[in-house]
Amino acid sequence: MDFKKIFFLFFVVSISYSNEINTTVIGDSISVMCLDDSKYIVDGKVGRKFSEVYEVVRRLDKENKLKENVVIELGTNGGFNYNIAIKTINYLKSKNKKIYFVNVKVPRKWEQEVNNSLFNIEKKYPYVKVID
Repeated sequence: MDFKKIFFLFFVVSISYSNEINTTVIGDSISVMCLDDSKYIVDGKVGRKFSEVYEVVRRLDKENKLKENVVIELGTNGGFNYNIAIKTINYLKSKNKKIYFVNVKVPRKWEQEVNNSLFNIEKKYPYVKVID
């Protein structure tokens, strides 16, 4: 993933929801490069793996930092965990959040696994969108 995808991500969300971005981004080193703003919150950590996403979501919820749109940009630092993804999706859905995943572009053996899993989830759960 490159910077164009990050800017595209914010563009898509802002176009879809008028002038208010109102978004929380959870990610790895790619999202670390984005700065928090009053309209969105970025929780990025270098080396973060997808397996950490559920606990991050719960923490952000307790800190009242989960905005209407939740964008998850993870998967470049290791494989995809389907059970954690579904647990995270169910939690976010119970909080009436709009859920977006960003697919990965990384020269690693798990790239295709992560992307295929994300697209399969998008097909199964119509309220989940994948930003490609």
